Amino acid sequence: MGIIRTIIALLIPSVALACFGAELKIGVPSGAGLHPYATYAVGYYVEEKTGIAPLFVEVEKGEAALHSGKIDLWLDIGERDAPEGVEIRPGAEVVVLGKVAFWLNPEVLDDLRFTTVERALEHAAVFLTSEHFEENASDENPKKAARKAVTESD
Repeated sequence: MGIIRTIIALLIPSVALACFGAELKIGVPSGAGLHPYATYAVGYYVEEKTGIAPLFVEVEKGEAALHSGKIDLWLDIGERDAPEGVEIRPGAEVVVLGKVAFWLNPEVLDDLRFTTVERALEHAAVFLTSEHFEENASDENPKKAARKAVTESD
């Protein structure tokens, strides 16, 4: 009985600590369309590759949310330059969306908890052009479709 209590006492703190890992705040555009699907897919892909949990935050304007610190990552659609004070990382030319770029809060790049995010985004750009991404593209339930696309990709 004493051994069991000792084991439980050792396991409970480690389980509790697992709940407090790093979270990457990812801006999800409000409304319908494939932009939310792509955003969820990138978030789940980064989680799959890094173990960093995505915290999806619905926002109206990605630029304003980045500047206010409400989000860490925004998927920009189109060929716009990143606004001042925002880091940009190349994305991909996505068949169902067009040109995608990753806009980042610069603090993320300096935070040791997120050292693997930049590399994961490089791979996410390739994932956005994959067959799994295209086949699962849906604006009906974008979160569910994105999770399916990521889990089927590896």
